[in-house]
Amino acid sequence: MAPVRAATIRLDQGALRTSCPPRPQGQSCACETWSRSSPGAGTGIGEAISHKFAREGARLIISGLPAEPVQDVAEAIARAGAQVWPHLGDLAEKLAARACAQLALRSFGALDVMVSNAGIFIANAETDVYRIEDFGRAIRNNVRTAFLMTKFALPHLQASRGNIVFTGSEARLNSSPNFTPYGASK
Repeated sequence: MAPVRAATIRLDQGALRTSCPPRPQGQSCACETWSRSSPGAGTGIGEAISHKFAREGARLIISGLPAEPVQDVAEAIARAGAQVWPHLGDLAEKLAARACAQLALRSFGALDVMVSNAGIFIANAETDVYRIEDFGRAIRNNVRTAFLMTKFALPHLQASRGNIVFTGSEARLNSSPNFTPYGASK
């Protein structure tokens, strides 16, 4: 099997920069845009990534929880002239993650890029008082979604010699005792 190149995305002075090579016009991209760390989920970095890929000519699958404004983001991207399909579901669930990857294959016939942006910041508390239930939710949302989406997209990305993009957080570098589960999981 062909190796898959990993890529990173960072924000530099408000501008989105990608380190993966640009995709030619019309190549497809499945983007997981699940941003729950602030009010108005479906916005922020995940939405910016989706708009960036759309401006570069990618066809998109964007995904998020049913309560998130994923449909609004998809409509805004479509109004700008890009092809985009929303996928609503909890990507920490095996069936929803598999369905998201399958939607990309049905829609595009191939998968060239997968962006894993899922993340949730649940609580601001030191580890000794951090609720175990909140820790479980953070790991489920921040790690399991990335694992499942990679698991189901990987064979198709290997076939297309595609890219995987994982977003992280500066919390892993600027750690604080008040958000160790988030920093470790992103």
